[in-house]
Amino acid sequence: MERIVAKGGRLRFEPTPEQRRDVEMMAALGIPPEQMCHIVCDKNGKPIRLRTFLRHFRQEIETGAIKVKSSVVSFIIATILGTAPPDGGEPITDERVRAKLAILYARALLGWQTTARKELTNPTGPGGRPAPFTYRIVRGERWRD
Repeated sequence: MERIVAKGGRLRFEPTPEQRRDVEMMAALGIPPEQMCHIVCDKNGKPIRLRTFLRHFRQEIETGAIKVKSSVVSFIIATILGTAPPDGGEPITDERVRAKLAILYARALLGWQTTARKELTNPTGPGGRPAPFTYRIVRGERWRD
């Protein structure tokens, strides 16, 4: 095995496939690079510096969240449609689970909402008169009571 030496005589850091996979997963979970670099160690067992970490793991940091989101969405869509998941396995056939996933998908990714609105019709105050509306300012916005 050939030793790769940096300018200062120190061994150059070479990331392993396992480290790349771990960094990609940590990036998908939203862990900042400043914390991730403490987990990744060089051949001497010491954590690498942030600059070295960013130089060697730039692609994993940028694409980690995208890959995980796309695999989750692929699984949800396959389940809703009743087909086998992309990574293999048995398709989910329970209709209630599939319907709940369809609702979750529509709310989370398509922006659908279910709103319950309460409206007062002819509110009355003391003595049977219409209740007066009061206004108050909250953080620069006007709210009606």
